[in-house]
Amino acid sequence: MFAAIRALTHTSGMDLALWRQLRELSEACAAVAPEARDAWLQANVADPALRKRVRSMATGGHEEQATGPGSWEDALEALTAQQPRDTRQLGPWRLIQPIGDGGMGTVYLAERVEGGFTQRAAIKCLHQRWLTEEFIGRFEAERQILARLEHPAIARLLDGGRDAAGEPWLAMEYVEGCDLIAFCDQRRLGLAERLRLFRQVCAAVSHAHGRLIVHRDIKPSNVLVSSDGQVKLLDFGVAKLLDDGADAFRTGTVLPPMTPAYAAPEQLRGETPSTAMDIYALGVVLFELMSGVLPYRITGGSGAEAAAAILNSRPVAASNAYQRHSTDPTDRLRIAEARKQSPRTLRRALSGDLDAVLMKALRADPSKRYQTVLALSNDIARYLQHRPVMARRGNWRYRAGLFLRRHALASGLALTLFAALLGGLLYAQHQARLVAEQRDIAVNEAQRANEALAFLRSTFSLAHPSRNQGRQISVRELLLKGQQRLLNRANDDGNKALRAWLMEELAGTEQALGLVSEPGELLAAAHDLYLETGNLREAGRVGVQRGWLMTRTSSDEDAEAMVRDSLRLLREADSGQPPDREDLPALARAYHVLGLALGNRGNHEEGVRILKEAQELWTESGTPLYEGPSSTRMVLAYFLGTMDRGDEAETLLRKTVRELEDFGDDAASERAEILMTLGIRLRRDGRFESARELEETAVAILKRLYGEEHPSYWTGLGNLGSVYTNLGEHERAVELQADRLAFRRRMLGERVARTGATWRHYAASLQEAGRLREAREALITSQSILKEADPEQAERNIGYHLQLGRLLIAERDFAEAEAEIARTRERIERLGIDKASVKVGVYHQLGQIALESGREREGCQHIAHAANIGADIGSSLTIEPRKRLALVRAVCGLLFPDVENPVPTDIMTSLSTTITRSRDPSTVRMLDRLRLLIDQRENRR
Repeated sequence: MFAAIRALTHTSGMDLALWRQLRELSEACAAVAPEARDAWLQANVADPALRKRVRSMATGGHEEQATGPGSWEDALEALTAQQPRDTRQLGPWRLIQPIGDGGMGTVYLAERVEGGFTQRAAIKCLHQRWLTEEFIGRFEAERQILARLEHPAIARLLDGGRDAAGEPWLAMEYVEGCDLIAFCDQRRLGLAERLRLFRQVCAAVSHAHGRLIVHRDIKPSNVLVSSDGQVKLLDFGVAKLLDDGADAFRTGTVLPPMTPAYAAPEQLRGETPSTAMDIYALGVVLFELMSGVLPYRITGGSGAEAAAAILNSRPVAASNAYQRHSTDPTDRLRIAEARKQSPRTLRRALSGDLDAVLMKALRADPSKRYQTVLALSNDIARYLQHRPVMARRGNWRYRAGLFLRRHALASGLALTLFAALLGGLLYAQHQARLVAEQRDIAVNEAQRANEALAFLRSTFSLAHPSRNQGRQISVRELLLKGQQRLLNRANDDGNKALRAWLMEELAGTEQALGLVSEPGELLAAAHDLYLETGNLREAGRVGVQRGWLMTRTSSDEDAEAMVRDSLRLLREADSGQPPDREDLPALARAYHVLGLALGNRGNHEEGVRILKEAQELWTESGTPLYEGPSSTRMVLAYFLGTMDRGDEAETLLRKTVRELEDFGDDAASERAEILMTLGIRLRRDGRFESARELEETAVAILKRLYGEEHPSYWTGLGNLGSVYTNLGEHERAVELQADRLAFRRRMLGERVARTGATWRHYAASLQEAGRLREAREALITSQSILKEADPEQAERNIGYHLQLGRLLIAERDFAEAEAEIARTRERIERLGIDKASVKVGVYHQLGQIALESGREREGCQHIAHAANIGADIGSSLTIEPRKRLALVRAVCGLLFPDVENPVPTDIMTSLSTTITRSRDPSTVRMLDRLRLLIDQRENRR
């Protein structure tokens, strides 16, 4: 082939460089509207003779017919006739017919004729003008890079090679479909549906960027969509390859590999390729997908005009460009109807968040665009979830309206929350005026703002020293006073749905402050008001919040019942129809809480099944990982671990950590939570040093995000303190728990339930350190605070009584310990508490006391009973305590075979290793006692 081309150009008197120039210019001219071609030729081709030839080739005419057999056009035509590519075979592929042609080459439909199976492919053969040895070598190298691109939204590289003449070819996955915009327009997809498809494109580009591959020619025609809605990005990597072959562009007569209308300014200037170029191109594609027009007015259609517009003007907002660039009313109507809108509603839908997202992607300065494709995709996800988009991050009033829902305690100070709420409410009034066209929405927003502002004024007035005997009131007291005012007005006349919303917001603030019991009353009242006013969806959503709170404060059984009823309400709100995608996050949260409640009750198989359904709902909804799905994974991993599926749990947690890293600081707090959970997972397997590293990393993240005056930071330190206990660094653990207690007392006050719970953790660390007298004092303080702050919770606080029993056993006061256990059992029966983990704790302690008191057979019976319960309800116990119990049960079985059958030696060895690493003193004492009895029995033989 090379020889034929050389002969061709020699006999026609034309060199190869001129032939390449003619072909490139003619293709560019052919892309210009016919009426504008003369102007384009005058502007771009100075030589009259060359201009004539370009015009002839562009129009397909014969204004410059060859006059003899030696003309280069005749020779080229003859050469092409000698090499009919649509009948050739390349490797195992037979070319069927051309299906596309462009400046770089021709694409053929091909079918596999070797290998014993049927397969179709799209085979690209490069034009002869690129057939230099250097370029072919780079083409081969690029093929290896493309082979590593494995993503469902990228057309896969299937094969590649050279033909008999040495020409390279690539076989790509054949995609039957139409381009992105045609697909959406033909099916009249709304804006939300278009955005979800576009996020598939973003996922493909992000995947390639992660492998240091830049597309450089993203445009609608390079994005195909199959009939089932699967996006496929084509020609990935070719543009980057051509840019590597820079020699072809040094003369300035051949355009670089791009489509000017979709190219970034720096790409048009020939600057170094970067991922920012692809982000800009994605912005242009998204602009056209949303508005039906390009961000710049380009009347002539030439590449030069497009480049000039991009370099010399600023893009118009999509909401304005839609009307400015489309002057024909019929055309505007067509564009709007293709998006299920009217011209007026489309403009309104594009204004605001979508305009902001598009303008950020189309910034002329690459540093001011989205820094990654993932960031662009995440902002689109925020828009779909009706959340603040990062493109409008600087507008505090805009973001404050939704601030409480996601970052209720962003600074660690409750007054910041009030300021955010106040700012959001002021903005709601402003927004209500701006959207007066949507009268019902505007009126509702104004009512909501006015009601909330009145509530804030009246609540803040309670903080005046004159109304508190000169005492400065705490933020917590202020919140509780405001809560009582709301509850007292629950049944007043007026907008009850609005009052329910305000109760819900205040409950969220209280939860963020660490108040556990107080929000329940507010949520219950809000739930009732929503039901009373017929707001079934809101009632269902609040019911799920109540269910989650119940898993922490009262009964998992009640939580399960509450969530199931909430699911019923959500189904009724949908009138039995499948939910819209926008409603899926609420369903996912409901399944999350239901799975949590089921698992806590010991029904771990069902709990895991429900949690996996929640995962599927999260995925279908398109919710970013850090906005809910990661929490579901965390709970799922916990229950998998307690079901002896620790490897599966660890794999899931590590995968989640890696994926959250891609979101940067947006997901930093969620990543810290997963790291802490993974640390707990490792602790239960005895990998304490690894757990320490994870917990320390989590604490460092939380400190960077929130500082040292935030509850999340101190939660992380509490987990780290537990690791220190496992490692035998008891005094260090005590110091951490003491600091954590001081923070809670300072932040929440002395006589608050959450502070009381922290006293309990402090007591446990003191006990592990052997400071038993101080531990007892701290434990008693804990219960006295709880009795004062929440008598009902104190009555049901079995954990306190079990901890007191362990402390009495450690003090070797067995008589009092046994009496305490008897009182605990009586309380359990009276309150109807049926938690398996509580039963395990009771029988475990009874076994310890009996063994220490010389009642070996009785002790073994209790231990065996506890171990059997623990084996049955793994989801309510951590793995390590179950292994401890199983080991003790095994020794009991050796000593008293009639009490419990012995456990095989290999299992005992494994469990013994776990015990050795756990440094659990009570278990070690029991084992020593049992081993002594075994030795005595052996000696008697």
